[in-house]
Amino acid sequence: MKDTERPFGKSAEEIIQEITAKVECPVCFNFPVSHSKENVALKVGVAYTLKVTGNKASLVEL
Repeated sequence: MKDTERPFGKSAEEIIQEITAKVECPVCFNFPVSHSKENVALKVGVAYTLKVTGNKASLVEL
């Protein structure tokens, strides 16, 4: 996500961190599951658990 000519004032990550700080759920950024250069495939129909500890994140198949 990129800012426009009129800056919004916060990045998408900052907005997400503010909202999720109020709830107990794992949050991570730059996880390699996307349509970018680094792209780990996920199985369709499979349940996963996202574990975030400090600066480390892992996705565990249930």
